[in-house]
Amino acid sequence: MLTTRSHELGARLRAAREDAKLSTRELAAAVGVNSSQISRLERGTVGSPNIELLSRIASTLHLSLASVLDHAGFPMHRELPHLVPYLRERYPELPEAAVIEMERYFDRIARDYGTSGPAAKEDET
Repeated sequence: MLTTRSHELGARLRAAREDAKLSTRELAAAVGVNSSQISRLERGTVGSPNIELLSRIASTLHLSLASVLDHAGFPMHRELPHLVPYLRERYPELPEAAVIEMERYFDRIARDYGTSGPAAKEDET
């Protein structure tokens, strides 16, 4: 069943692909699928996207896999909120490309400093 999540995921992937200045054919070649699969994902017409494909796309577009999986509706193991929904709520006037850029910036900082956030119950008092 197609949902708003499918369309949100598609819009996010399209914005990231365009930000990376890749065509659907170029992205498809990079992740090992045909361009029609990328087009269907971006249009939100794939009800249950393949996690492995989403992982390859996230890696190619330098996106957080957790964020992509969250957009796709996969259950997340951590209960902490993701940065992207906060950024969208806090800065609704920003284009999707700006939100993606901020997320990438924070992901880079986390990688550079070797952190993935607090462990379970670590941030609770």
